[in-house]
Amino acid sequence: MIALPRTDDTHAESARAEIRQAAKARFSGGTYCFRKARAEDASACAPLIFASGEQELEYLLGVPRARCIAFLEAGFRANMGRFSWTRHYVVADHNGVVVGVMAFHDARQVRWDDLAMVMLLLTQFSVWRATGIVMRGVALKNHLTRPRRHQILMAHCAVKESLRASGIFTHLFRYGVSREVSRVGEDRELLLDVRVANTRARDLYRRLGFSSGTNAPYPRPKRLPATLHSIRMSRRLSA
Repeated sequence: MIALPRTDDTHAESARAEIRQAAKARFSGGTYCFRKARAEDASACAPLIFASGEQELEYLLGVPRARCIAFLEAGFRANMGRFSWTRHYVVADHNGVVVGVMAFHDARQVRWDDLAMVMLLLTQFSVWRATGIVMRGVALKNHLTRPRRHQILMAHCAVKESLRASGIFTHLFRYGVSREVSRVGEDRELLLDVRVANTRARDLYRRLGFSSGTNAPYPRPKRLPATLHSIRMSRRLSA
């Protein structure tokens, strides 16, 4: 059960609307709730987001795992930017503990993402380290094509390790897609980038309707580690 905040009527009504829009499903381990993320989910979501792109984040930030997760937690609590809670959907167990996460980045709403990223970096790192991160970020951006206006990029897809292959992510994906369809309609293209070496994830995304089509793996910049070589997959945004 989701507890309503004891604040003013506006916040209470917002919470009630969130409950109405949440979905529940039963698995062998119990009942799980699928909903929009909240800022207070940061501590639970940050390790999951890190797990979704561990090699990319360690390359980008150049700091140990714990420091990466602390950065992601700060980014998740922010109200804007690619790591913000506003972009994410989660699945929580019967105790309310978040066990899965995913994000949708609408190309029509990412105009200020780079600025938000720089501001976040400067609050978490020295100017010297932040400059190095920006340089590595440029290498990643040159490798991964920016989505066009009719496209939505899916990212940060992860569930708790003990729940993988349980079907929970498939339900989270379907819930997130249905919410995005209700927000923007079906006349959009859904994208994701997956590492070439991650064949297990590619097989899962194919089962969810994604295809690499005629897409070849991106040309890899010399500065980018071979382990980050990626390919783009896509499907129509439809429930």
